[in-house]
Amino acid sequence: FDYAEGTDSTHSAPVLLLKKEGLLSVQLVASNCQGSDTFTRKNWIKVFPKAPLASCNTTTNEYSQSRAIGLFRFQLAGLDVETGGYLDDGATLDLSNNKVFRLRPATTYTVRLRTGLYNVEFSALFADYNNNGIFEAWRGESVFVAPNAVLGERSFNFTTPAVMPRNKGFRLRAIADFNRLDTQACRNLAWGQSEDYSAVWDQRQALVYG
Repeated sequence: FDYAEGTDSTHSAPVLLLKKEGLLSVQLVASNCQGSDTFTRKNWIKVFPKAPLASCNTTTNEYSQSRAIGLFRFQLAGLDVETGGYLDDGATLDLSNNKVFRLRPATTYTVRLRTGLYNVEFSALFADYNNNGIFEAWRGESVFVAPNAVLGERSFNFTTPAVMPRNKGFRLRAIADFNRLDTQACRNLAWGQSEDYSAVWDQRQALVYG
């Protein structure tokens, strides 16, 4: 592993970037002038294969003013992601390596997202369920397209398909734009932004004792 986000072994809450997939055991050693202590757990962390790279990304026409447009908050399955608008973070923000949602097949979830502060915006969500790096609307991977623009927060429900990749990441893409959106996940936006995340179905194996 590597230390990440400016932390190291002396940090009170270090952030680790794990490089190996599978079930990993953990040993934490803490020490000071009074001595040291060790915490050990076997098969404590599960690292999944990451989502494939997207075949394409969105682009944005207008950067001359912020207009406070873009995705500012995305909530799904107990995970809350807060970011800046498109002028701060760019037209495309790829968070797929560190923002991972745990989803299950044939299950209905509620998404809550917050877009621009001063302008109404349309929004959409896509999921690469077949894990080929392409968001294909004809395969049901256009999960939600807003019929109207709203100011601030919006919520909607979607249901995952009965068949999903097992124990490996697949890509999600949320889009917000001042102009109306459709089922295209790779498009030119007027004043907008897309953010990519990962989702995973953690299908745990039953233990068999002989």
